[in-house]
Amino acid sequence: RIIKLRGRSSFQSPAHLSARMVKAVAEGSEFEWPCGAYITEGEYAGVMMAADTSLGKTGVRYQIPDGDADDLAALKDSHAHLVSLRDQTIADGILPPLNEWKRHNSNL
Repeated sequence: RIIKLRGRSSFQSPAHLSARMVKAVAEGSEFEWPCGAYITEGEYAGVMMAADTSLGKTGVRYQIPDGDADDLAALKDSHAHLVSLRDQTIADGILPPLNEWKRHNSNL
């Protein structure tokens, strides 16, 4: 129904993508479209961001994308912006401090 309603732009529909994610995991296959991932290690740790991902029965696996110097500079800028937004959300009291996140969600 989503495809019928939205036509070719249905791949942009969060509902359609969510349904495809659940279907892939339920069938034991992989969902290979880009999706956000909580980055747990390395220089980009501590934020939810788009990455080269694969979603399957064991969860989301990610790797940081490769690119030229301009691509990597843009990625660093994007990460810095996300960190700033995260830190402001914590300062506003909407999210707990970063060191408490694992207590609230052991998957982080």
